[in-house]
Parts: sequence; C-alpha cells; structure tokens
Amino acid sequence: MSSPLRLAVLAGCLMALACARASAEDRWWKPVPDSDEREPKLGWYFGGGVGGFRIVPAGFATANSDKAFGGLGILGYSVYDNVNFELRLGGTTSVSGGENFPVGSPAFPFTFGSGLAKIGTSRLNRIQVYGVVGATIAHLGTVGSGTSTSKGSVSVGGGADFDITPNISLGAEYVRYLYNQSLSDGSQISVDGATVTLRYRF
Repeated sequence: MSSPLRLAVLAGCLMALACARASAEDRWWKPVPDSDEREPKLGWYFGGGVGGFRIVPAGFATANSDKAFGGLGILGYSVYDNVNFELRLGGTTSVSGGENFPVGSPAFPFTFGSGLAKIGTSRLNRIQVYGVVGATIAHLGTVGSGTSTSKGSVSVGGGADFDITPNISLGAEYVRYLYNQSLSDGSQISVDGATVTLRYRF
C-alpha cells in the first residue's frame, strides 16, 4: 500500500474515532429518550433502604433530637416512568436516648407503615430526582415506660435515583414520616428518616 493511501486510511480511522467520541459525549449531556436503548420499566418493583432516623420535638434544638439506625422495605408499582406508588414497612433500633425529653414523651423504637406517591423528573444521564407525598401510621416507644404510642400523619420528602442497570437503581432520600404530631402535654414532635435505597424492577 502506497504512503498516500496509508495516510488516507489512517486519517479516515482517526476521523471515525473522533466522530464516535463526539457522539458519545453529546449523548452524555442529553436525556435518553424512552424510545431509545432505555425503555421505561413499568410495573412492579421491590427494594429496601437503611439509614438514620430522628425524633425532633418542637421547641428543642435539632442537636437534642433522639437518633437511631433503621431500615425499610419497599413494594412499588410504576404507572409511568416517573410516576410510582409505594408501600413501605420499616423500623428502627431501640436506643437509650430520651434524656432530652420529659417522661412519657415518644421515643425509639419507631415502627411504621407508609403509602407514598413518588413523582419524579425525566431521567437525565440515568439520574432521576423525585418527591414523595403520602401518609404514615407509626408506633413509638415512650420515655420512662414500656408502653407505646400510635400516630398517623401526612408524609413528605424527596430524593434522587441513579440507574445502575435498566433494572436496578441506587438512591438517597430524606422523608419526614411524621409531621408535627401533638402529644398529651400539648407539645409536638416530628420523625425524619434519611436513607440510602436500592430498588429492583421486574
């Protein structure tokens, strides 16, 4: 093969590589449409999460809130790629805590069941940001007593998911499961959870 021909072949290969790289970079900065390689995974999915929970009494500094490690299980259904409904069951460890609260105030362990709507944005680079809203029924322990108290509340929060594969997503979220729940002494508490989640879509 003559030198000019070799140079032409080499130049063509380099141009093809440059075009492929430019195409890949252009794809990275744009959403992947539903009709492209990533088809939306609709239907049932399940998962779970682990993280920290805290009881925050109204009028107390956040630093004085009781904290515990906990986890949750998730069963969900995707109506659209960005509209999901989830049932969650979870609970926390029991901690000594409670020293910041009066006897009779709610304390860990905290067990709960939630029904949540999870509404997200369109996926961009396999990332979806979402908000959740729904309701929670929970049972909490009581400071200085072996009894428990039950509370129900609207729940709100938000988070983000990253698609590891078309079926598996890893996420992080922050949810206020109980919001300003009144106690017998007239005070109020809220219960928050910050968790890392993993979901598998069938």
